[in-house]
Amino acid sequence: SAMLEDTDEIFYVNLPNQGYITNIPDGYVVEVPTMMGAYECKPISCGELPSEIAGIITHWINIQELMIDAALVGSRKIALQALLLDPIMCSIDGAEAMLDELIAANAAYLPRFR
Repeated sequence: SAMLEDTDEIFYVNLPNQGYITNIPDGYVVEVPTMMGAYECKPISCGELPSEIAGIITHWINIQELMIDAALVGSRKIALQALLLDPIMCSIDGAEAMLDELIAANAAYLPRFR
């Protein structure tokens, strides 16, 4: 409606970071306030996040990067490392069981694990 009626409203939009949050690497998707109007969607720069929050986000980025690497090469070892970095993962056995389920459920998308 903001675009149709040109009301310049602010919405929170997921976009690839392009310096909107300065202490998160560019290219990673971030949620930022964005001015929406009839002719433009203009993300609003937020500057730096508090270092503790940026650290948590960076931790999750690292886990996601490991999972991508594991999927691209079909490495159970790398996928297991990524799962074990998750703070709610309680045990290696649990991570291995979860990995088996994830690979089985997503076999069509993970040809390197065959």
